[in-house]
This record gives sequence, structure tokens and C-alpha cells, in this order.
Amino acid sequence: MKFADFKIGVRLGVAFGAVVLLSVGSAGLALKELASIEHNLDDIVKDNNVKIKFNHEMSESVHVVSRHTQVGAVARPGRHGRRRAQDR
Repeated sequence: MKFADFKIGVRLGVAFGAVVLLSVGSAGLALKELASIEHNLDDIVKDNNVKIKFNHEMSESVHVVSRHTQVGAVARPGRHGRRRAQDR
């Protein structure tokens, strides 16, 4: 018996069943991939953002040290930075 020999209702039912199965399979695959994406996002938030925060803090510290070094190198004794012994 060929597929073309079945009644139209049976053929439509088989085709609809195939579409439903493909839809369920696609939804399952999508949920699996979303779980993977969620895991990757958790990794980014918990690991990479912490590293970025520490990097920013280190950069700020280097900037502060650099600023103080520049001010110390430029300041003349008795003016901005160091006080003379007799002014204390």
C-alpha cells in the first residue's frame, strides 16, 4: 500500500503529526540551548564582571599613584607639598 492510497484525512493526520513532532523537537532544542546560554551568562556575571571590577580598581590605584608622583615631582619645597622645618 502506497502513501498516496490512504484517504486524505489519514494523510493530513500524518502530516499534522509530523509537524507537531518537529515543533516539539524544536522547542526541546530551544530550551536546551537557552539553558546553555543561561549558564554562560552566569559565568560572565560571576567571573568576568568581578575581574573587570578588580581591573578598574587597580587602574584607579595606578592613576592615584601616578597623580601623586607627578605632584611630588613638580611641587617646590615650601609651596604646595612639603613644609619647611621652621613653618611646622
